[in-house]
Amino acid sequence: MLSSCNIIRLHKEFLSENHNYQADNIFVSIGWGGNSGIIELSNLVIIIDTKMNSKAKKYYNSIKDKLSDKTIYIVNTHVHYDHTDGNYRYNADTIFIPNYSDELWNESNRPENAIEKLPYVKVTEVIEIKQDGYTIKIIPTGQGHSYNDIVVLIENEKILFASDLFFNGYHPVIDKKIGANTKKWVEAIEKVCDEYEFETVVSGHGQVSDKEGFLRQAEYFNDIENAKNEPDKLKQVRKKYHKLLNMPNLTSFQKTVKYNNK
Repeated sequence: MLSSCNIIRLHKEFLSENHNYQADNIFVSIGWGGNSGIIELSNLVIIIDTKMNSKAKKYYNSIKDKLSDKTIYIVNTHVHYDHTDGNYRYNADTIFIPNYSDELWNESNRPENAIEKLPYVKVTEVIEIKQDGYTIKIIPTGQGHSYNDIVVLIENEKILFASDLFFNGYHPVIDKKIGANTKKWVEAIEKVCDEYEFETVVSGHGQVSDKEGFLRQAEYFNDIENAKNEPDKLKQVRKKYHKLLNMPNLTSFQKTVKYNNK
């Protein structure tokens, strides 16, 4: 059961919103569903995830003054609607999404965001955008949190938007319907950390962290996998992660233990 303090924390991070500048022209939005990011360049705005429901509208209204007369790119890091629901509001020039089937995308999204209605581009290899001295990489990481995931790296500032490959302070959502696989999830995290240089990591849920924090997500899965058939060992692992919050009806330590990649 969630304590009153934890309920307040959940309310603050999921139902409120805070623009948090990370560097010149780059800021993150914590809350209102999944965390989002904006990279504001001279004639281009890149929006990383567009939140959900009424919060998606509020988010759009809070940033629309940045969009006037600029090319608009959206990056959807994965298919969950708390990261995609506001897509249709932006009149975007291009929306980069993971390489899912059209059926999976449409089943997971509102009709206004259907694959045939917006200018989607499925990302199958690293896409590099250079402007105003910035180098931004849209990186497909393969199966992990979903059948395919995307992270976004701003090389100059060493900032990685990891989205739901990283739940900071929460037990993670493991959704088999969209292809979650914790073994491959660990591999994706480790590969990104090995291949790219970054310091700041924007999680999909929770506060901004760093590479060490991101690697702790992989450690969490490994710890549980190595202990789940040994009750005494599992008890110690549960104790290690006792401060992580549940997302009601979605996540918990026990749900992760029961998850099976097969």
